[in-house]
Amino acid sequence: TLKIAFRQDPELLLFPTLTLLFVLLGSGGTYYAASASAEAFGLLPMQPPLIALAAAAVLMPFGLMFSTFCTTRTVQVRLNGGNASLLQSFGFGLRNLHRVVLWLLLSTGAFLVLGSLRSAIRKVADNLGPLGDLLEGPVMWLFETAWRISRVLVVPAMAVSYTHLTLPTNR
Repeated sequence: TLKIAFRQDPELLLFPTLTLLFVLLGSGGTYYAASASAEAFGLLPMQPPLIALAAAAVLMPFGLMFSTFCTTRTVQVRLNGGNASLLQSFGFGLRNLHRVVLWLLLSTGAFLVLGSLRSAIRKVADNLGPLGDLLEGPVMWLFETAWRISRVLVVPAMAVSYTHLTLPTNR
């Protein structure tokens, strides 16, 4: 039987650690920018500079997508009888970096569209009165759930479908 064990595949722990690093860098950058702007203006950190927010908004999802891409590749190789090293999986992620960046851009666009959709649904709900209040939550829930499910499944599907290496078989 085939087992995936962290002793045999330490990269399965290292890629989530990489994600954590991106999240910490993104949130640390935002905190630094917010505190620097508060200090410069003598205000509470109401609104950090836009560049810091943009960096955090890009670093966190990028780290998550990139490590998911690499982890999926590692698991795929392992399930096909191979043993992908950390460098092989990382190299696969770097060779397909353009796909990760394109998905990041698409995700950002979808986030903006969902925000606009939320505002439009809220306006319609306000016009419908109590019925609109009743319908607003479930309608938004459907759109957001559909997006969340597709977002979780697309990155691993991209990693599997764009495999350019020949995987060993167990025949």
